[in-house]
Amino acid sequence: MECLTRAIDQSKELMKKGATLRNSAKVIALFLAASVVVGAPISTANATEPVRSGQLVNLYKSGSFTDGSTAFAWTDNIIGSASSTDLNASFACPEASTSGWVFVASAGNETTKTNWQAYAKQSFVSGTKNLLTPNLKLSGLANGTVSTVKALGGSWSLGIACTENQDTTVDYVAFRRVSVAQSTGAWTSAGELVLTPAPLLSGTYMVGNSIVAQPGSWDLGVALTYQWLRDGSAINGAIDASYILQPADAGHQVSVRVTGRVDAYPSASTQSSPESVIAAPLGTTAVPTISGTAVAGSTLSAVPGVWSDGVSFSYQWKRDGSNLSGATSASYVAQAADVNHTLSVSVTGSLIGFESATQTSASTSAVANATFGSLTVAIVGTTKATKTVSAKVVGARSGATLKYQWLLDGKVISKATAATLKITAKQKGHKLSVRVTQTKAGFTTVVKVSAAKKIA
Repeated sequence: MECLTRAIDQSKELMKKGATLRNSAKVIALFLAASVVVGAPISTANATEPVRSGQLVNLYKSGSFTDGSTAFAWTDNIIGSASSTDLNASFACPEASTSGWVFVASAGNETTKTNWQAYAKQSFVSGTKNLLTPNLKLSGLANGTVSTVKALGGSWSLGIACTENQDTTVDYVAFRRVSVAQSTGAWTSAGELVLTPAPLLSGTYMVGNSIVAQPGSWDLGVALTYQWLRDGSAINGAIDASYILQPADAGHQVSVRVTGRVDAYPSASTQSSPESVIAAPLGTTAVPTISGTAVAGSTLSAVPGVWSDGVSFSYQWKRDGSNLSGATSASYVAQAADVNHTLSVSVTGSLIGFESATQTSASTSAVANATFGSLTVAIVGTTKATKTVSAKVVGARSGATLKYQWLLDGKVISKATAATLKITAKQKGHKLSVRVTQTKAGFTTVVKVSAAKKIA
């Protein structure tokens, strides 16, 4: 009797722990004691407990609560009760019920009498619609074939049912889901969790947002654990009921696996449908500016401004709003082709897990030509008839083009456009000078005339 008291106390403790977990609208808790106890039946009699269709039947053996993980012979006297603490608690069938039954059925076929594997009718307590301690031993299931249960093994339900309409309609059913070892020997059983719903996810599937696992209603007393998955693989450390979507989740699918555990039962796991995660918008962006002078040959630099931490930048320079091919660095040297056109730059910020963002600067003023440095021109040589003189140019720009024009008394000498000139006798007594024109794309043209020399 002392052992039985301990078993009942353990059952009550499990009932307290289960009270905080979700309760199914259709299932009442199944609580298991820790061991099989042999002794006299509990003395309390005629205790009636309301039932709900789908509740779990409590099993007793030789008057003691039976642990579902313990092997035992089904041909022994197995009694079903509506209470985990009272062997003699009755199952109260609906008033419309015409018969009570005990049965064994394959998992999922408990509510359809024609799908029961084997069954036997039970008598109501006189003057009531109550079933008191129905006998669930397989040897007593006269209708059907119980040998099939043992031959096939697997998941089965041992239960109690009430029927009406000439026993064709099941009013309610209470059952114990068990795993039967496939064999030809003694009947053995281990309990199985019945309610293992697939979890649902709630939230917005965007990086930075929190999503929550809704586990659904499991058997009372079941402790739940969580593991979040990315593309089906476990995410390290993501083991809470909620999860904040990380940058690494963007473009991938996230789901959660819920595992239920209770003493003396194998654990069970279910998984939610995967959800695709989208990138989040960047929190901070800025309109870039351009430093430098819009003059051909000058270097202009893009200044991105302040963006979200960790953002990397790419650049695209534009002329009059159109992309400049190959101009994708943070700086740009204004070209001769840019003269009289405006320049701008687009900056694109990128960060893993976030949407890229592009901002474009204001345009510069029209790019101006550059100016040459100081240029001097002089005549070198003896300015005398029959002598050859040269034009000396100092300060010419590298890459620039120099054009020459010799002048006599300030007037153009026909065809005298070389850097040298042979003086003729006719030019004696006149003043000789040379005009040099310096040109280069992107620069303002410069014209310089040497000092005049009198021809002797």
